[in-house]
Amino acid sequence: MDIMYTETDIRKDTSQQVFQRGKWLYQSGNVQHIQIQDVYIEETPCKKIKAYVQGSSWRCYNTEVVVDEEAKELHSYRCECPAHVEYAGLCKHCVATLLRYFQVREDIRCKQEAPAKKLKVEFPEKIAQLEATPGIVKGSTLYGKTPEREHLTRQRSMPQTDRGMYRILMNQGLEQQLPFKQPTVRGKVQLIPCCHDYHGKLSVEFRIGITKLYVLKDIGEFARLMADSEYKSYGAKLAFYHHISAFDKESAPFAAFLVDIMKDFQTRGGQNIYQYYTRNDVRREIPLAGVQLDRFMEIMEESQMPFEMETVFTNPVQYTVQEGEPPIPLSVIGVPSGIRLIARSMPMTEGAVYSYAYDSDAGIIYRTSLDTIRRVRGFRTYMNEQGGNSVFIAERELPLFCRDLLPELEKHYDVQIQEFRPENYLPDQAQFAIYLDMPEYDEITCRLCAVYGEESYDVFSVENDAARFIDMPSGSISQKRDVQREMEMDAAVSAFFPEYDGKSQRRVLREDVDAIYEFLQSGIHALEELGEVYISEKMKNVQILNTPAFSMGISLKSGLLDLTLDSSELSMDELAEVLTKYNRRKKYYRLRSGAFLNMQDTRLENLVELVDGLQLTARQIRSGEIQIPRYRALFLDSLAHEEGAEYIRRDTDFRQLVRNMRVMEDSEYEVPKELEQIMREYQKSGFRWLKALQANGFGGILADDMGLGKTLQVIAFLMTERHRTLIVCPASLVYNWQSEIERFAPGLHPVMVTGDAASRKRLVEESTDMDILITSYDLLKRDIENYENIEFFCEILDEAQFIKNQSTQAARAVKMIHAGTRFALTGTPMENRLSELWSIFDYLMPGFLYGYKQFKEEIEAPIVEQQDQDAMMRLRRMITPFILRRLKKEVLADLPDKLEEAVYARMEEEQQQLYTANVQNLKRLLNGQTDAQFREKKLQLLAELTRLRQICCNPLLVYENYKGGAAKLEMCMELLHNAIEGGHKILVFSQFTSMLDLLAKRSDAEQISYYKLTGQTPKEQRIEMVEAFNRDEVSVFFISLKAGGTGLNLTSADIVIHFDPWWNLAAQNQATDRTHRIGQKNVVTVYKLIAKDTIEEKILKLQEMKQELADQVLGGENMDNPTFSREELLELLG
Repeated sequence: MDIMYTETDIRKDTSQQVFQRGKWLYQSGNVQHIQIQDVYIEETPCKKIKAYVQGSSWRCYNTEVVVDEEAKELHSYRCECPAHVEYAGLCKHCVATLLRYFQVREDIRCKQEAPAKKLKVEFPEKIAQLEATPGIVKGSTLYGKTPEREHLTRQRSMPQTDRGMYRILMNQGLEQQLPFKQPTVRGKVQLIPCCHDYHGKLSVEFRIGITKLYVLKDIGEFARLMADSEYKSYGAKLAFYHHISAFDKESAPFAAFLVDIMKDFQTRGGQNIYQYYTRNDVRREIPLAGVQLDRFMEIMEESQMPFEMETVFTNPVQYTVQEGEPPIPLSVIGVPSGIRLIARSMPMTEGAVYSYAYDSDAGIIYRTSLDTIRRVRGFRTYMNEQGGNSVFIAERELPLFCRDLLPELEKHYDVQIQEFRPENYLPDQAQFAIYLDMPEYDEITCRLCAVYGEESYDVFSVENDAARFIDMPSGSISQKRDVQREMEMDAAVSAFFPEYDGKSQRRVLREDVDAIYEFLQSGIHALEELGEVYISEKMKNVQILNTPAFSMGISLKSGLLDLTLDSSELSMDELAEVLTKYNRRKKYYRLRSGAFLNMQDTRLENLVELVDGLQLTARQIRSGEIQIPRYRALFLDSLAHEEGAEYIRRDTDFRQLVRNMRVMEDSEYEVPKELEQIMREYQKSGFRWLKALQANGFGGILADDMGLGKTLQVIAFLMTERHRTLIVCPASLVYNWQSEIERFAPGLHPVMVTGDAASRKRLVEESTDMDILITSYDLLKRDIENYENIEFFCEILDEAQFIKNQSTQAARAVKMIHAGTRFALTGTPMENRLSELWSIFDYLMPGFLYGYKQFKEEIEAPIVEQQDQDAMMRLRRMITPFILRRLKKEVLADLPDKLEEAVYARMEEEQQQLYTANVQNLKRLLNGQTDAQFREKKLQLLAELTRLRQICCNPLLVYENYKGGAAKLEMCMELLHNAIEGGHKILVFSQFTSMLDLLAKRSDAEQISYYKLTGQTPKEQRIEMVEAFNRDEVSVFFISLKAGGTGLNLTSADIVIHFDPWWNLAAQNQATDRTHRIGQKNVVTVYKLIAKDTIEEKILKLQEMKQELADQVLGGENMDNPTFSREELLELLG
């Protein structure tokens, strides 16, 4: 195929200027990634050339040209640059692409014409040369089938960077680099404006240069060059890349201004700005109006650079822009039949926000906010439009001029008055009288009069409203009445009276009691500031009364509180009505007489809070004498100490009762001598608090944080009160209570109400006054009939959150027990809802927080739904004396850095039977052995001991089909729930990974979040889990001894549970030290779970005496040479 399309053809498809620019790009090596394909367009063979071209601004564009070589013409061409859309013909980037194509085409032709032998020698070199040429893409159709081409073809089949992203990557940083490409130009180019004013319409043109200034002939092109950072030569003295850094500090804002104004035009006009200016041949100058004018003048004002302004009437004048109003003299001269205003003529124009006045004499353009001259803007515009400097105002309009316009002109002009007295045309000064009446129960009327000497005008009357403006006999504007002042008063008074009664011609406030009260409270005083107020006799009878005097006496009689209530100003019926219908959000209460009672008095608020808190009825208030339970004493006393409670009188017995309750924790009750050295100071305070509550006939919630020894405080209390007591707790803690009582108070007599139904009934019936009965919530609800005829000295609930749901059988059962005193132990008295707190108090002191319906309506709903702080304060006042809660961080001085506690669980039914059977089997094995056989069978013995320990944990570890319960599992889950509800994080250790699996499965079922680490956990995952546990909300970490006993830092946890005992103290302490180490800010509580009456408990008791034996039995150490005898092991088995 002959080569047909040449440079000559390119010149025909574009302008000479564009061709030269494209040629420069080609010669600079700016054509990259060229690709050439053979294609058919309507069965005509063509060449499709694609390339990536870096423009003169260093921005890159994709090009595509299709050439019909045989027809010697372009089939199509495309480029991403703006010029491709704006101008006809090839753009410079397409020209560069074609010139690059011509080079490649010529290289191929030369290669094909060379002798074969020479080609064989030179072709590889030529290929290398071509491949080294900038812009050549290896693997295009210009090459033959060579290994290199096949390799590059495979590369091209690989994923390629998106073209748009490739261009972004290429352009990244060019904006920062470009300023340094032209150091001789940087910061030196000037843009000098020159303005033209044609009858108030402004335009501006610019000159550009450094040492020589050139006229900027095409502002549209300049904006495009700036937008693309392109290079342009204006002449021998100026050629540069158009970047903001090229301009000096005064000119840079103008360069940005021109780019912005073009963009704004394009956005608003929906067309290309450059096309617009080309079509209209307005390239050298642009109009300035609105926002553009304001922006231009702002630049001039900030730079203080002088510029030329040329008008149709004057030669160019040098101006600077100055903020402020022009000093324009204005003469007001009296003439026959009127006045003449003479002002200096000063051309003006307006932008969007500012007005501009040209003082050619001073060379200043004054820039003034339109809002500033708003009141005289029309006057200025009129004076300018007249073309002269003088206007006449007839005498008929002088009142309006003197009253309305002249005061404003004096603010903005230098006013000089001659032969004229403005005061002669000003209205008389008005005095105002305001008449108020209350013709109906819920209606107030108002009449407003303007008084001028002896004459009075009803401002609201229709007739006088018209007379404000026109003096009817003469037909002229009234000079006598101050219309402006009357209108201001009309608006001010009408604000209080929204309706107009046309019949009475009065303003009216009706059927809005709230508005009537506000008007009586403050509106009348506001009107008195405006004029003289006259009130009718009927309205005078409607008063606002402050809180009437009343008193309340409180005394203690026969174990109850006696209240006496009296008022010297209101009848008891009225007082009952006020107090029971009080609405805290209402500022007043309207009495039957029509008078208003101010309800914002602190005394009344205090009394209403007392009535609400005690739930007094209208009938009780009317009687004046009321009896209430003594547990309300502290609530009453707290109100008596508040502002406005002077009406409350308290007798001596009541004050003594309150003093006793106030110092409950510091009372004189003595701690049992046996526990004096054991109990910590905060525990002794808790003991005294329990004693004081009981002595005064109250119940309470001991809500200490987990691990602070609530059980010990209760045991101390029971040691001083040896009477029949009932303790109700979760089933997993029943035997733990027994163990703790036997440990700290062996003189007490705990009775475990467990076993079958008959056994439990017998235990209850045979109990004596000295017994402490211990049962579970589940058993109590089954056995409640057994307790019907028994009077307990005290009932104690452990983990009292078990009755948080008031409708459960457990909650109903504990409330049916007859007990003189009731206590509740829980670390979380309220978990999710206030109803949980109500349920516990309903057990402690029924009625203390009212019935639940009333509690919900008056306390729970306002707090939860409305965040009512008054309801919250009321609740706090009531419950605070009866809840004692200490957190670990609050009693750190009394605590060691680590608390350790053994918690006992008793196996029941099937689990106990399996354990007993295995113990008997091991005993038979031991009894049938000689000492020699005992030493020989050490591995078998170790396996049997491990089997026993696994049964203590959970028989499922030994028997796959086991379906019964597991006491330690239940206890562990109970501890986990309590700890999580208290906001703690927990580590659970076990030697048996299968036990951790069971714990994890149970945690999944109960929606407890956890991590689990065993020997199978990869090292990297261990690190990730530890870091995650220390920072996230996961509550529990299950860890096996061998995998996590050492090397982990888990200081975010403050509770450790050893599920199965590690009597190798070193191993146990190492595990505990995962959290009890440097960085731990909390007291660490360690729980050791022990199966009651098993080998675990026996070895725990032997631990201090025979540590080595315990280590061998449980750790399997030194079993090759055991130091314990067969008899010692039999003793351990029991």
